[in-house]
Amino acid sequence: MFKASLTYLRTQLATHFPRCVLTAFAFAICSHAYAAYNSEDYKRAIGQCLKVHDYDCTQKNYEQYLKLRPDDTTMITNLGQVMAWQDNLTGAIQQYEKAISRGEGAYNLFAYYADALGKTGRIDEAIDWSYRSLAAVPTQLDLRSNLAKLLVHQKRYYEALALLSGYDDSLTAHGEPAYFTAQRIAIESVIARYDGAQSINTASLRLPKVDKFFIAPVTVGDARPVSFMVDTGANVVVVNDAFLRSSGVKYTANGTLTTTGFDGRATSAHRLTIASLERVMN
Repeated sequence: MFKASLTYLRTQLATHFPRCVLTAFAFAICSHAYAAYNSEDYKRAIGQCLKVHDYDCTQKNYEQYLKLRPDDTTMITNLGQVMAWQDNLTGAIQQYEKAISRGEGAYNLFAYYADALGKTGRIDEAIDWSYRSLAAVPTQLDLRSNLAKLLVHQKRYYEALALLSGYDDSLTAHGEPAYFTAQRIAIESVIARYDGAQSINTASLRLPKVDKFFIAPVTVGDARPVSFMVDTGANVVVVNDAFLRSSGVKYTANGTLTTTGFDGRATSAHRLTIASLERVMN
């Protein structure tokens, strides 16, 4: 009964005293309908509402705050997130787009926007904004995982695999364990259901970027796709002995040559002819 009374009190106060700010405990911080409150008052009320996860109260105070500070893009973004918590995704998207239209470029804004777009079925737009968020902060693991799922949903399997394996390769190169092993196995199992790469290939592939390099999935012989770093200035494909052995591909050796890396160092290498090497497209 006490809880019901508080809910009723808050409803009545909101109806009869629209300028009042309601705290998380459903009491108005104003004493009468004509009191004036500044933006800091509303900020404090927002904090009180959030403490007890009263998102309806939080939203109302954000809205009152933004009437006084309509160009505060951080608070616009926050209002959108509160709306998303209440499953008002249409309202959330409107707030995110308003913040972006006013020049806000925070990575978390892009991630929130991508999440809301994905949940409303706007998958291709969600993918684009997820990539933009990752471009700002590539270490967002949850976002990278969710983006891979969106790509799989659109049947862009190899792009999803490159997105995850490229990041994992970067981790292992620095002596850290791979993070996305299980998710990569799941995607590879989907690919394996098709009779070879040709059955799901299309004309283009968006390449993810990791550590300033673009990553492309490549198949060598009958081996599963692996990540290759794309060097736009290179005219040869370079693989190491371990990869060559694990791929099981047939090849013939045609002497040696000297290659020059991007740092200017010269390296001796074997010239090989491989039966099959294909950049995977999807």
